[in-house]
Order: sequence, then C-alpha cells, then structure tokens
Amino acid sequence: MNKKEYNIETETVTIIKNKKTGYIYKDEEELKAANVDPKDISRDVVVRVTNKGLEMFQKFMNQR
Repeated sequence: MNKKEYNIETETVTIIKNKKTGYIYKDEEELKAANVDPKDISRDVVVRVTNKGLEMFQKFMNQR
C-alpha cells in the first residue's frame, strides 16, 4: 500500500489573555514583564489554513 504524506500550509497565532481584566498581551515577554499570576492567564491557539494549504487539501480530497 502506498502512503503519501501531505503537508498543509498553516499559520498559528497564540492569544495570551488575562482572565480577570480581559487584557490581551502582545507576546510572552510582555506577559513576563507584567508579573501576573499564571492562574489568571488563558492561552488560545488559532490555526489558520492558508490558501496554498486549502489548494493542497482540495487535491487530497479529489484523489479519494
């Protein structure tokens, strides 16, 4: 059985947010400088498929 490997191009963005204040930090460095309790922080990760990635996904789905 032939197995093909497909790499779907994506972009990943991490959103660092203070649960109590709602403040969104621009990066980990700003968070460290703020000296906030880690229990008050949430991290959301957004994965976006790029147009190039969508094209590859279409090719994959059309082969089935």
